[in-house]
Amino acid sequence: MTQSTASTSPKRSPNVPPLASFVFMLVVLFAVMVIVGVLLGQQNDILLTEAAGEEWALAAVQTNRTLLLALGIAAFALMGLLLVFMIRLRRYVAERAATEALALARMRGRESELTALRATLKALMSNSYEGMIFVEGNRVKSSNRALTRLTGYTDSDLQNSLFAENGASAPENDLRRLYETLSAAVRKGGLWQGPFTLRSKSGETLELHVVGAPIEGQNEHLLIVIRDSSHEKRLREQQTKFVSNASHELRTPLANLKTRLYLLRRQPDKVDEHLPVLEDVTNYMQQLIDEMMDMGRFERGVVLLQRDNGNLQDLTAEAVENYQIRAERRSITLKTDFTADPLPVFVDHKRIMQVITNLIANAMNHTPQQGTVQVRLRRDVDGDGGVVEVQDNGVGISQEMLTAAFQPFATASMGLVTGTVLGLSLAKEIIELHGGRIAVESEEGKGTLYRVRLPLLSPLTVE
Repeated sequence: MTQSTASTSPKRSPNVPPLASFVFMLVVLFAVMVIVGVLLGQQNDILLTEAAGEEWALAAVQTNRTLLLALGIAAFALMGLLLVFMIRLRRYVAERAATEALALARMRGRESELTALRATLKALMSNSYEGMIFVEGNRVKSSNRALTRLTGYTDSDLQNSLFAENGASAPENDLRRLYETLSAAVRKGGLWQGPFTLRSKSGETLELHVVGAPIEGQNEHLLIVIRDSSHEKRLREQQTKFVSNASHELRTPLANLKTRLYLLRRQPDKVDEHLPVLEDVTNYMQQLIDEMMDMGRFERGVVLLQRDNGNLQDLTAEAVENYQIRAERRSITLKTDFTADPLPVFVDHKRIMQVITNLIANAMNHTPQQGTVQVRLRRDVDGDGGVVEVQDNGVGISQEMLTAAFQPFATASMGLVTGTVLGLSLAKEIIELHGGRIAVESEEGKGTLYRVRLPLLSPLTVE
């Protein structure tokens, strides 16, 4: 972009003489030559008439004739010079017109580029999820809605914060400090980026990542891009916490595994007592690793559902059957209450089985001995969804932990027995991927209820 536009009127070249004066001089000179020629001709006529035969008259006539010849030659030379001048002038005018036309075309092309650039920049700013400020010279040209949502500042707020009306420096503030930092860096190196702390219009402290760069290499035109880095910070904290929790969860079964191996070497006669524990520990570790891999796949969006027609009663009954022996071993009563109404679904059978078994496992892990886990199955009140409910009468979940029940590792330390630390997170991902919903209700000391709703197939689509 340019700060000023070149004038379209042609400027006179200093190497070209003023045309009017030059032509006038040539015309005057030619007129003088004609007048002198006429006078000399008249003088010859007078001399030949009045002084015929006189020697001095003949000499004067001869001189006049020489002068007339010289004037004629000079007139032809002047006409040739005028012709050459006119040819050069015509060529100059043509070249000047071509130069001006090229300059005008370039200027119009530049204006078109600037217009297209402004339009592109405006579209980019309008559709960007990151805050943007476009500064031209000492004026905030525009900002986008994302910036207003993030900081609360509008164009007029930015103008008053960055530039004073009388051209003096605006009062010191976070925005002014940001602009001066970016401007100084851009003048030196052309680009600046880094973290920046800014107070919003409401007074909230924002952790931002800011990038400032000139437009088309011109430092007086500055584009400032502002992104909220607090979300990235939270993600990094969550990743750190995830790795820490995963390490902790793996450390406990590994320690148990090492203890049982040590006891096996010391007590080989009690192998039947230690093997079931070893099996449970290895199954838990395998489940944890599988769940961690599944979480990574869901976060990357690479999980593909292998859907097929099925019946929700069959899937739920199979999941309950897989946990009957474990429930008996822990002295827990595992009850079922299924509706007789068929509940046809189009789901990934393996994934739905994974959800239901995770819910049953979580309920059993938080239910004491002699407790009860009940699995219910019914059609919802709208009639187009199947509902699976898993309820226990264990210790329940506190209200503080209830809001984070579906976060990774949230249930790692709730209840009497460590539960499936990633199962609930995966269950939520799987159910939502099927277009369903999952919810939890709990009260400390009275147990927990997990409710899953899946869309049912209409009668016309059931084979």
